[in-house]
Parts: sequence; C-alpha cells; structure tokens
Amino acid sequence: DGTWKRHHGRIEGFEFRPGDEVELAVRFEAVPRPPADAPSRRTVAVRELARRTLAADALPAALAGSAWQLDAMPGAALAPAGAGAVPTLRFEAAARASGGSGVNRFGARVDAGDGWLRVASPMVTRMAGPPEAMALEAEFLGRLQRAGHWRVAGDRLRLLDAAGAELMSMRRAAPVQGAK
Repeated sequence: DGTWKRHHGRIEGFEFRPGDEVELAVRFEAVPRPPADAPSRRTVAVRELARRTLAADALPAALAGSAWQLDAMPGAALAPAGAGAVPTLRFEAAARASGGSGVNRFGARVDAGDGWLRVASPMVTRMAGPPEAMALEAEFLGRLQRAGHWRVAGDRLRLLDAAGAELMSMRRAAPVQGAK
C-alpha cells in the first residue's frame, strides 16, 4: 500500500534462492510480548507475484563491453562547461559497470536481462568539485540506482525507472578496452 522497500529479515513461508529476484505479497502480524531483542511483528508470505532468475555474471550483448556518455536527464540541468566532466557509464562483460560520475569515479555490480536492469549501490571515490558538478553527480548516481529498464536504439541508451519513465539518455562512446 505504500512505497516499496527492501526487506532483509526472515519471511515465513518463503525460501530465498540465490540468483532469483522475487516480488512477494506479504502481511505483517503482531508478535504478542516479544523479547526485548526481537521484532514486534513477523513477516509472512501471502503469494509470489513475480520471479526471475538473474544471469550470473553475464550482461546482454547490447550492453556488455559498451561505453556511454550522458546526453540528457529529463528535469535536471547538466553542469555548465568547465564545472566537471560529463558522466559516463561503461558495462563490462562480467556484470560490472563503472565510469565517471562528473567529479568522481564509480563502480557497481549490474544485473540485467532482456530490457530490465538493476544497478547495485555504486562505490564512489570521494573528491569534491564545483557545486554544480556535485549536484549533477548526485542526480546521475541516484537515477542510475533507480533504473529498472533499458533500451538501446542505434547509438542511444535510455535508462528508465520501474514505471517506464525516462531517467536519462546516453550516447555511445568508445568501446571498453579488453571487454569481451
């Protein structure tokens, strides 16, 4: 009924299998007089809504080894020339992404399939830059983590959120050296 959240605890009636991404309907039940170091409610699986098996360490051919440079982010201003580098994104063949986020460098695990994409929280260096570049970097990294779908058409990559709204558009850059 509210916003989606990740759940890191036990779910009764559900067994996690590594390599699967599952959407579940759950209900919360109060636990009468729980111990002080235990939760006051338990989570129970109602039904499985969707399940997909994630490909281990493989990216779709359209993404693997490709490199992209930010072209547009609807509703966000790109930093003026000289305020920082244009953000880039490179997909490595082994389910990793890296690039420049405007001021800093980043790397992240990526799981992707036919049109869907999940980017883990990126590891980012900690350099400071001009306020405009830092704002662009924060917006770029935030949108990258919200990406749920991707589309490649010619030399353009579009990253979309789970509802299909465009988060950013990127244009193809030079291929990654040594990518398979």
